[in-house]
Amino acid sequence: MFIAEIASKNSRALKTINQAIPKKLAELSGKRDNNHWRRDSVATMEMVV
Repeated sequence: MFIAEIASKNSRALKTINQAIPKKLAELSGKRDNNHWRRDSVATMEMVV
């Protein structure tokens, strides 16, 4: 059961990270302003932890 809990948490964290990657790529290509990304990244990091 313990292993299943860890796998579930890892899965949720990976999903969150995978959602953040396109946002970061968009920021790097200049499609988002930096302030918008900064707010998104803080929320994403809180969700991962």
